[in-house]
Amino acid sequence: MKFIHISDTHFGSFSSYQKIHLKEIEEFKKILNSDIDFLIVSGDIFNTPFQIFEGLDSLISAMRNFIESGKKIYAVPGSHDVSSGGSLFSILDSAGIITNVYRYKEENGIIHLEGTYDKKTGTTIYGVGGETNSREIDLYDKIDVKPEEKSIFIFHSPIKGSIGVQEVRELDLEKLPKGFSYYAGGHVHKRIWKIFNGSYIVYPGPFFGSSFDELYNNVERGYALVEDFKPRFFNMEPMNIYRSNINCDGKSSRTVIDEISIELENVNAEIIFINLFGKAMFNPDDVNLGKLPMRLKRKSIIMLRKKNLNFENEAMPANLSMDDEIKNIQSPFSFDIMDFVEKLKSEREEGERIDDFKKRLIASLKNELEMVEKNDNQVH
Repeated sequence: MKFIHISDTHFGSFSSYQKIHLKEIEEFKKILNSDIDFLIVSGDIFNTPFQIFEGLDSLISAMRNFIESGKKIYAVPGSHDVSSGGSLFSILDSAGIITNVYRYKEENGIIHLEGTYDKKTGTTIYGVGGETNSREIDLYDKIDVKPEEKSIFIFHSPIKGSIGVQEVRELDLEKLPKGFSYYAGGHVHKRIWKIFNGSYIVYPGPFFGSSFDELYNNVERGYALVEDFKPRFFNMEPMNIYRSNINCDGKSSRTVIDEISIELENVNAEIIFINLFGKAMFNPDDVNLGKLPMRLKRKSIIMLRKKNLNFENEAMPANLSMDDEIKNIQSPFSFDIMDFVEKLKSEREEGERIDDFKKRLIASLKNELEMVEKNDNQVH
């Protein structure tokens, strides 16, 4: 018996970046062409419950072809898949493209898990899906199940110590139902494996990566190929990534932009990460992708990382002369239309949510306009 175990594909998370997004779909299609008996996905197939994106039809078509070849896709919904009003996951389950094994009956406060039998291999598969705020963990105290000799338990919850963040609920290892041949974990975006009562508990890590942080930090991404319940891990590094570090100590925003442009001139990569660090003497919005030459942005996806940058907003820029300082005192406000236009061109930062980006952009423009209104008696 041979199957592939993947988790946290988060299809759609890179839908704004077609080069990355379509690459993940192609990598997924490749594993569907593998010589396996079935596929296990332990949650978070999609990044949101209703995810419409380019290539979705091709993705579902590949899944359907896999099923029509006599194989199965066994899955549980992850916390990103669920919605009270239905989801794409539930639609695919209803259409028979995936088989949701998160099924149980509750009687007198006892949770009786219902198994799904795979005729081809004689394996019975059970599962508990993920829910918002890990509410599914409360079920484990009530679970009653007697697994068959060949059995798999799919779950989408972090076990104790796997995440290590105080605000995130984790499942006590001893609360996992005992007696299964293999435990297929999900939700934890890192690769973990350990032995539990003689059987493997496996978190394969994210299939492709669902954030630029995971790509930048080179998180182990890929899948587990499992033969007779023993896993072998396969890493995925499908993208050509270039990483650079720019020290911003005492430099103007223009100098930093020039340094980035010069360094990237001869770089050929699909994704370029520019990690800015040090004490910046400029406004954080003054270094943005809109100021890079268009020829550089056309050939690569460029991401600016400002997490390691400290902004000294009160300090005088290093390139400001004493004469300039005096002029600024004499004329405390001037409206720079080109700078205002550049702010309009601002792009989302790595990992920034759309709503947060909108708030940041609006706040930046509002400050400029309020200054104009406050100083409307001056000539601009």
